[in-house]
Amino acid sequence: MATEVFADTVGRAEFAAGMIRIELASIEPGEEGAAASMVVRQRVIMPIDGFLSALGTLNGLAEKLAEAGVIRRAAPAATGTTATVVTPTAPVADSRSGARPQSPNFG
Repeated sequence: MATEVFADTVGRAEFAAGMIRIELASIEPGEEGAAASMVVRQRVIMPIDGFLSALGTLNGLAEKLAEAGVIRRAAPAATGTTATVVTPTAPVADSRSGARPQSPNFG
């Protein structure tokens, strides 16, 4: 059985010592009046070819989400960068259960 890990975002991704290192992070609410902070929950370390394969898989998923109207892709910036901004168009539900994802980090 595979272990599931919830992450709100990728905290940091870098290339070091010949490997891609990706930190999965969650938002930790601050005490009353304090700002929320990002907490690293887990790290994924993979070779470049594994990262490129994963990137292709994630880009394919992003295309399917855009086609389904779940996200909206912004037009590429005039600066010549290849970054694409995506925006959820509605609350996202889990395709298996129909439930909105919820972090197990909060009760």
